Amino acid sequence: MKREQLRPFLYFIVVFAVIFSSNFFSRKTDDGITIPRTGFHIVQRGTIENALAPKNTARVPFIKFLLANSTESTVAVSNITVQLDQPEYRDAFIDIELLDQFNSKTGTAEQFTPDGSADITIDTQIQPNEVREYTLAARMSDCGDPCNRNAQLVSMKVTAVDASTTVEGTLPLSSSQHTYNAQLTVGRMLVTPQTVSASPQTGKNSTFNTFQVKNTGNEEMLISEVRFTNAGTLAPADFDNLKITFDKEVFPVAWSSNGVYATAALSKKITLLADETVTVSLSGDIKPDATGYAQFNIHDVTDLYAIGLTYGYGIKVDTPSGAITKPFLSGVRVDARSMGALPSVL
Repeated sequence: MKREQLRPFLYFIVVFAVIFSSNFFSRKTDDGITIPRTGFHIVQRGTIENALAPKNTARVPFIKFLLANSTESTVAVSNITVQLDQPEYRDAFIDIELLDQFNSKTGTAEQFTPDGSADITIDTQIQPNEVREYTLAARMSDCGDPCNRNAQLVSMKVTAVDASTTVEGTLPLSSSQHTYNAQLTVGRMLVTPQTVSASPQTGKNSTFNTFQVKNTGNEEMLISEVRFTNAGTLAPADFDNLKITFDKEVFPVAWSSNGVYATAALSKKITLLADETVTVSLSGDIKPDATGYAQFNIHDVTDLYAIGLTYGYGIKVDTPSGAITKPFLSGVRVDARSMGALPSVL
C-alpha cells in the first residue's frame, strides 16, 4: 500500500489514541473540569472575579475548589489549611469558613492566627468516584474609623488538605484579590434569644431553641440559612417531626451526614423589610424509646446567614449586649422520657 493511501488510516489511529488516552486517564465534570481517574485530588474550580470586600459583610467568596476521590476507598478529610497573602492585614477579617456546593456552611468558622494561617475543620468523608465542590469564604471586620485597611488588596491561598490518603494536585491554590472597603454601609440584623422553659417539656412537641431576628439595616434582607449544632447525646434517629419555624412558616430539617448539624431546608424565601421581625424556633418530638438528652445550639454566628438584597452581601449579626460568643445561641436541654422496654404479656 502506498504511503499516500496510508495517511488517512494513520491519522485515524493517532486521533483515536489521543481521545482514548485522555478519556482513560481522566474524566470531566458536568461543567468541563478535568479530573484524573486515579488518586485523590484537589482541583481549582475556575476563578472568582476580583471585587469589593466591604466591612461587616459575611461569606465573601475567595476560592472555589474541588475535592475529587478517584480511588476505590472512602477518603476522610479532617481540615483545610489557609494562609493569608498579607498576614499583617488579618485584622480585616473576623473569621473564615467553607461552603459546600449548595452554598451552605460546612464545618466550623475559624480565625486567622498571628502568622495569617487558619485550619478549617471539615471532618467529612468523600466516597469513591465522588467529587465535592467547596468555596472558601470570609467574614470581614469593621476596622474602625479612620481605617488604615481601606482600599487594601486582600487575598489568600489554600496550602494544605489533611486527609486519610495522599492528596494530589497543585498547591497552593490562589484566591481572588478583593479590595477591603470601609466606606460602604451594608445591612445588619439584631438577634435576640427568647426564653424557653425546660421544666414542662416532656419530649413531645418540645421547643429546643428559639430567637427573634430583626432587620435593623438599610436593606431588605433574605434569610438564607439557619444551622443548629446537635450538642446533646441523641442521634437524628431519636427525633420525629423535627422542624424549623419562621413565625407561621414551617420547614423540615436536613441533617448533615455525620448527624452533627440540623439545617432548615428553606423551600420558600424568608424576607424582612427594614424594622420587620421574625421569630425562629426549632421544635419536634423525642421518640419514646430514646435515651439521653437533646440540646441544639447555634454554635457560630455565621450559622445564621442572611443576604442584603440591595448590595448582595451577607450582612452583620448584632446582639443586644454587643457580645458574640461560642456557642452563639444556646438551646435548652430536654431530657428524653424513655419508658424502657415494655413487659411481655405472653
